[in-house]
Amino acid sequence: MDGGSVDVHLIGTTLDGLLGFAESDEGLRLSKKLCRHYWDLDQEATGSHIQGYREMWDEDSPEQ
Repeated sequence: MDGGSVDVHLIGTTLDGLLGFAESDEGLRLSKKLCRHYWDLDQEATGSHIQGYREMWDEDSPEQ
């Protein structure tokens, strides 16, 4: 670990907040980086955040 937070509540809340900015290049970069870190802590929650991104921003998502 590189000294990053292991507080899953804080990470989840941060990812929720970043979702609104994930359309921008910087927001998406930060979201991806945090998801990679979060994956080692809680794969199910990380998957949920990725699915939320896809539903909101992915043009190829079947929900759109």
